[in-house]
Amino acid sequence: MSVWKFANIEWDLEIQPRILGILNVTPDSFSDGGLFVEPQRALEHALRMEAQGADAIDVGAESTRPGACEITIAVEWQRLESVLKLLSASLKIPISLDTRKSEIARRGIATGVQIINDVSGGRFDAKMFDVVRQTKAGYILMHSRGTPDHMMEHCHYQNLFEEIKQELKNQVGLAQKQGVRPKQIVLDPGFGFAKNVEQNDDLLDNLEKVILESYPCAIGISRKRFLREKAGGEQEKLMKLGIAGCQKAYKKGVRLFRVHEVELTVKRLKGMDPGSSPG
Repeated sequence: MSVWKFANIEWDLEIQPRILGILNVTPDSFSDGGLFVEPQRALEHALRMEAQGADAIDVGAESTRPGACEITIAVEWQRLESVLKLLSASLKIPISLDTRKSEIARRGIATGVQIINDVSGGRFDAKMFDVVRQTKAGYILMHSRGTPDHMMEHCHYQNLFEEIKQELKNQVGLAQKQGVRPKQIVLDPGFGFAKNVEQNDDLLDNLEKVILESYPCAIGISRKRFLREKAGGEQEKLMKLGIAGCQKAYKKGVRLFRVHEVELTVKRLKGMDPGSSPG
């Protein structure tokens, strides 16, 4: 399936890939924590990514890096409310909200959010699917295990690709049982979530083995640990590795990308021939 339908929007992902610019309004994210917690700075960064060609802005207020602890609904919403109101009033492109809490999703959609990016794939909050069904929001259902504070204890697989694929199928089945329409759903294999460095490398090399043909596939590898270790602290090398990884994923059928480096990713991916070599 190449069409993603949400809210009153329809994206044909075979025509062109879609780029979601990452906006972290957290004090503690591993790559940009603290840079955009002030609402006006967050808005300026979002507008900059929109001007660079982002198709949506993906806003997150809770760090989900390995070892991160859960924050309360009150704290998460305090970080988001002013930012979402500014973005909703100013952006011409959709807003995606990175949250695993149904109450935050519900409030965000009421404030103008059109996409929910759930790193738990519906495992964390049993009410999430109901919110997605009722609001007809787009839903990025990601593979993960456990919760961020202890997810690296769950990166033991007998067959990495088969288990990721089956666990995604299980969550999709639960979502559809609760009325979420297939065309609302995009699947994400979850780089960095309950997967170690070697497993992330294997996953990127074998993405076609976890893609379900009936659903579009998204990834978020930008500045992830398995790339940072290869970059050895060189920021330009890290950026190039991220973009090269997106190009490789595109060749394997991925059509949605959450990235920090919007401008360069747009230049490299939009109009890219699926049969061309990643550079």
